Amino acid sequence: VDVIVLCDSTLLSIGGLPLLYTPDSSSTTTSNPTNTPMIYATFPTTKMGQMTLYNTHSNASLDGQTHLNYTLDQIDDCISRITTVKYSQTVSLPNSDLSLTAHRSGIVVGGCFWMLKTSRDDTEIIISPGYHHLRERHLDPGTLSELGATPDVFITRPGGPGGLLQKLLDTSNTTTNRMGRPAPPIQRKETEGQFLDAIMSTLRRSGHVLIPTDASG
Repeated sequence: VDVIVLCDSTLLSIGGLPLLYTPDSSSTTTSNPTNTPMIYATFPTTKMGQMTLYNTHSNASLDGQTHLNYTLDQIDDCISRITTVKYSQTVSLPNSDLSLTAHRSGIVVGGCFWMLKTSRDDTEIIISPGYHHLRERHLDPGTLSELGATPDVFITRPGGPGGLLQKLLDTSNTTTNRMGRPAPPIQRKETEGQFLDAIMSTLRRSGHVLIPTDASG
């Protein structure tokens, strides 16, 4: 492995990073530290990803039955190796004709999709595990439909190019319901109102409400 790009601070994205630096790892990074891959991420992904790994390690320690193959020191070690970049900042990789640029994905704070380009023939590769095109209260919308609509290669998770993500890239597409008919636009106030009503209704009945959230926001 020569280069690692982190798209966000969730456990799905960053959870395996410390395993590159564990004594039991078969990777050459432990036997020869000079061969450690370059790691790139935005600053929020780096800091909040560290909190995600801390939280995972703490939960595993409290559980007593889950044993992670890395320590807190190894978390700090791998985080210290990350090179932080800003949105739209292009980085040229050493000894390569590749350059990479992080652009806003709109999923979590600091979340990004990566655009890789070759200087030899301008081949464009997009790495985007997830994407959100609407503005949220604490997040600006992603810019994939503007900056990465026509890549030569598109790398994403299942349900991406052949599913919802492709519909976002297709500017002629209109959202449809299960019957194939145009669906009405989602009204934020109405949706949030229904959410709060459900919470308050449950609490008034002396019930309990569990709202799962990610440690990194």
